[in-house]
Amino acid sequence: MIAGALLPFTQASIIAGVIGVGTWSIAWLVFDMLDPHKPAIFAAVVTWVVMLVKLQKHWLARTTQKAETIIQRDIDHDGVIGPKPEEPKPLRVMVDLSTVSKDKSYQQSRINFPGTQSQLETLAAGLLNGMAFTERTWSGNGRLYTSPEFRELKTVMFAHGLIEYISEADKRQGIRLTDKGTLAMRELSNSPTPPQETP
Repeated sequence: MIAGALLPFTQASIIAGVIGVGTWSIAWLVFDMLDPHKPAIFAAVVTWVVMLVKLQKHWLARTTQKAETIIQRDIDHDGVIGPKPEEPKPLRVMVDLSTVSKDKSYQQSRINFPGTQSQLETLAAGLLNGMAFTERTWSGNGRLYTSPEFRELKTVMFAHGLIEYISEADKRQGIRLTDKGTLAMRELSNSPTPPQETP
């Protein structure tokens, strides 16, 4: 425990020493200062204080987490006993889509949808059954997505040509699936279809 407590002091001293020597060398060799000791000492002291505070904070946090684990009490009142769990990585679903262009050539594209398989299957079934692709329909309290999640999904689908505005002149008319988008939704809803002609 004592060795652990001294570790931040040791690390801060080493880093400060390196910075001090580097500053002294630059002041003397590059700027030809008559007294390179002053900037070197200043840089070393500032570095030592900054690094000590940073390292000590990290050490205290780890020590507190270990103590919480032992006594099973929330010492720092962060709502978690022990180490904080890692934030879950955002889930994504990969879909490989085969289409046929007007010149009869096959095209393969890989779409990285944000969300879970269950979310995307529900979305696909809804869109194929005529539900509107709007933030009000799919996001908000008790709905399938949060607003940021839906906006990310919308961005991905626009980028891959899966959705389009019904009217570019009046975007208030809403959004609809393209032929490619319909094919992707069928893939997601486990209703496979052969590749279809797309523009």
